[in-house]
Amino acid sequence: MVDKYYSSCIKYSGNIIMLYKKIEESLLDNTKKDLLTDKMKDYLVCISEIEEKNLVARVGEIANGLGVKNSSVHVMVKTLADRGMLRYKKHSYIVLTTKGREIALHLRSKAGTIKNFLIKHLGVDEETAAADANKIKNSLSDNTFKKLTNLIYFLENDLAHIKVNCPQEVGDFLAT
Repeated sequence: MVDKYYSSCIKYSGNIIMLYKKIEESLLDNTKKDLLTDKMKDYLVCISEIEEKNLVARVGEIANGLGVKNSSVHVMVKTLADRGMLRYKKHSYIVLTTKGREIALHLRSKAGTIKNFLIKHLGVDEETAAADANKIKNSLSDNTFKKLTNLIYFLENDLAHIKVNCPQEVGDFLAT
């Protein structure tokens, strides 16, 4: 029975990783020009979050969201516009393109998975988990993220570990 759950876990997490890889491959060309830096990814996520609230983003909102100066936002917005990630005209609103929005949503989903893991399985408070997840999302390799999703699936779906009181043991260990 354990083997059945383990194989389901592997199959499920493998499918998730394959989906993430397909999304990343379809969104990012392998040319150096199209690669995004961590800072660029942070801007895309920030703009996506602002758009979710206000439908469009403004330079000042992005600057406040990222804790940077308006001049820094102008430079990055131009860079991202040149790469086809957003539309922007001077003194106007900033709107993500479909490509930019898909990348941002993928990154937000990745950060959400990490944040939920930190809260639910490690007992980290929500504010710290959100900050840590945002830092981790850009630097976590695909292989490591696959292993993390495997672990999450196992912890949440494999009944064998529940029978041996693993969650209590892990909770006791983390409390020390």
